[in-house]
Amino acid sequence: MNVRSPENHHLIRSYSIASHPENDGYIELQIRHKENGLLSGWLSNDLVMSDNIEIQGPSGTCFYCTDPERDLLLIGTGTGISPLYGIVKEALSQGHSGDITIYYGSRNGDGLYLMPELMALAEEHDNIDVIATISGEEGDYDAYDYEVVQGRANEIAFDEYSNVKNCDLYLCGNSAMVKAAQKQGFLAGIAMDKIFVDPFEHQDLRQSSRNDD
Repeated sequence: MNVRSPENHHLIRSYSIASHPENDGYIELQIRHKENGLLSGWLSNDLVMSDNIEIQGPSGTCFYCTDPERDLLLIGTGTGISPLYGIVKEALSQGHSGDITIYYGSRNGDGLYLMPELMALAEEHDNIDVIATISGEEGDYDAYDYEVVQGRANEIAFDEYSNVKNCDLYLCGNSAMVKAAQKQGFLAGIAMDKIFVDPFEHQDLRQSSRNDD
């Protein structure tokens, strides 16, 4: 959905929805606050309770639309996990019985911010499996409360996942990852109409560098 600042009608950004519209009763957007980011900075620093913002949507094609008996393979990086979280909650609300496997990637451990919620879903539902991956650092992963695999989420997923040809593939996050995984999925035998994507395309509209004081 699009979010527009009421103070600057030319300032519009698109964010993916993480909540379930019926079960949650609210719209949740998980937004990364970027240094000198125009809208993310305004939302983080200036927006207060009771302020009005303008929204438009929802739109897009990356949402749960799968046979409940089919397996789901979901790969998300960074805040790209947020729409996948909403998709999983929608699948569960519709009684999805197929296996749901989530590969959640980040450059570092701080980026795996949604792991507690995903682990809670996995503990509650036997058909959910969550694999955390870190691509940008090596070290002792014993400090985490969950198992961590070193490497890129999409590469690990296609190395490990055994039922690729018979699953629906959902991809969200960094656009380079989404495009690479979309190609990997197609070459592995997944039909294009069973691949659903939400690439996070960055438009640099800042008037000052992120490194400026």
